[in-house]
Amino acid sequence: MGFSPLLIAERIGDTVDMVNNVYGHLYPNRHIEVVEKLQEIVSYSYHAQKQNRKIPVIK
Repeated sequence: MGFSPLLIAERIGDTVDMVNNVYGHLYPNRHIEVVEKLQEIVSYSYHAQKQNRKIPVIK
């Protein structure tokens, strides 16, 4: 659905930990997306450092 756990927790009046523990199993692909994004960032940083390029800050 694309909503953050924080937004859901605020809406239902509970904690982010509770939302992740109770509903996290419903979105197993999100774990894969996080791993892929982190790998992309690490790979880019590694190659940028090898080429002495400035690494952009991700917000």
